[in-house]
Amino acid sequence: MACNKITAAITRHFFGERPIKALLDPYNPSGSTRNVRFNTSKTSRWATSSQHSHINWVVLDSDWEAEFCRVAERHPLVRAYVKNHGLGFEVPYRFGSEMRKYLPDFIVRVDDGRGPEDLLNLIVEIKGYRGEDAVEKKSTMDTYWVPGVNYLGSYGRWAFAEFTDVFQMQHDFSQKIEGEFNKLIASVVGVKDTSSDEFLSNIRRAIFEVLASKQDHVFYLSDIDAAALSANCTHEEVFGVLSMLSSSSEKQLRMKLRSESRGGEEVPVSAFIGNLKKWWRDKSIQQADWDSWAGDIVVSWERVTSAGGGND
Repeated sequence: MACNKITAAITRHFFGERPIKALLDPYNPSGSTRNVRFNTSKTSRWATSSQHSHINWVVLDSDWEAEFCRVAERHPLVRAYVKNHGLGFEVPYRFGSEMRKYLPDFIVRVDDGRGPEDLLNLIVEIKGYRGEDAVEKKSTMDTYWVPGVNYLGSYGRWAFAEFTDVFQMQHDFSQKIEGEFNKLIASVVGVKDTSSDEFLSNIRRAIFEVLASKQDHVFYLSDIDAAALSANCTHEEVFGVLSMLSSSSEKQLRMKLRSESRGGEEVPVSAFIGNLKKWWRDKSIQQADWDSWAGDIVVSWERVTSAGGGND
């Protein structure tokens, strides 16, 4: 087990430099919920919402799983979910010198800002007691399985989440989805690693100094120049920090998108992010078309009060 942990640590160290190559089952490389058919005598079940799952029941192994179903069906970014029961989804892993198969609890499809054609597939494990076996499973998913499948590029985007406290589940689930959304923002604008506390603090300070200097206390896109100059960073890095300050984990700013030609009608964030990606990164939108569309959108950030009910 010590050797496995050392190997995993070395592998994680070279993320981004040495790709993880996934080896698929040659006979069953992929599966689908359309093939799920089984009978059960278990009475502990959750009747799923037809808007989120076309499998009518979730066979529950614990009350925690019922709580997860409730949270998933109420979350605004969840488009579909399924319990990994009769699905055939197995992940091989090593526990000491023994080879085992890991069956994750759920797969959830999340719209993290890229739209319905590019949903995030979130693998979810619900744990009460977390022993050493669970640690090895999580390590396998984070270090090998998720990077390997994402490297293939032909099975969509994948991530892994483990929830261990039923009373924190709704908060943790939102945090995980928010984290993936922040990764999307960073990938769109090309923001560099902002893990440095000093780096983040400088940009935060610059943003709030601009907000304090404005009569209406609103930060507009045109204010990014001033913040970038003050923090000695790029426009992209200011935009990345703005997105983090607007996340559910920070809740310091509220982002607003309005259409001037439509009398201030609110514009969905997903539409803004989608067009921004097409213009900035993919170059699939012509400059003139982007200027016409973006010129009609007023993008702003306002401070959120401690009570979360208004602006400073």
